[in-house]
Amino acid sequence: MSEEKQGPSSESYVEICHCCDMGVTLPTKPEPGKVYRCPRCGAVLIRAKEYSLQTVGIMALSALIMLFAALTQPFMTLEQFGVSNGMSLYNVLTTLRLDWGGLLYIFMAVTLFMPLVVLFLAVSVGIFGILPTLFTLKIFSFCHRYCMVDVFIVGVLISLIKLTSLAHVSFHFGFFSAIIFSVMMAWCWMHFRPVRLWELKAH
Repeated sequence: MSEEKQGPSSESYVEICHCCDMGVTLPTKPEPGKVYRCPRCGAVLIRAKEYSLQTVGIMALSALIMLFAALTQPFMTLEQFGVSNGMSLYNVLTTLRLDWGGLLYIFMAVTLFMPLVVLFLAVSVGIFGILPTLFTLKIFSFCHRYCMVDVFIVGVLISLIKLTSLAHVSFHFGFFSAIIFSVMMAWCWMHFRPVRLWELKAH
């Protein structure tokens, strides 16, 4: 008596890896706290705890508010030999424009404009339920790959280490808002991946 070859059970399904297109059998009910990766390329397929798109949208909106505060509120004050000079993050960017020129625009693209695309799309999808177009998805995938807010924060911290050795530095609300924005942006970057939008578009 021949045995019939059975496919995947109802408790599992086949997920196509978004990086290498390998079909991987995954359980319908993932184990709590477990991350499932592709055995070929190691890409994350699913996380056992995926935050809802609404939660991501609220976090993205909060990050945008923190970014607005970081750009408009006083960032820091430098004091040396009794002379103090206050500045905001916006003033820092306009001052660097005189020395860096075109390089500043590349820096702002990967640390400001691309993160803004990710956050605005997270708000539109998570809060307002607006499905992105195919063209928007391609732009989002590109911006998600190259946004580098963490590089900006590391650069600021390295600069502050040098500044504190030359002058007395006082930090204001804009500085702490920028730090909070960076943490929120990193969280949104991790939990609002392009594969989630592609799956949403497919369904």
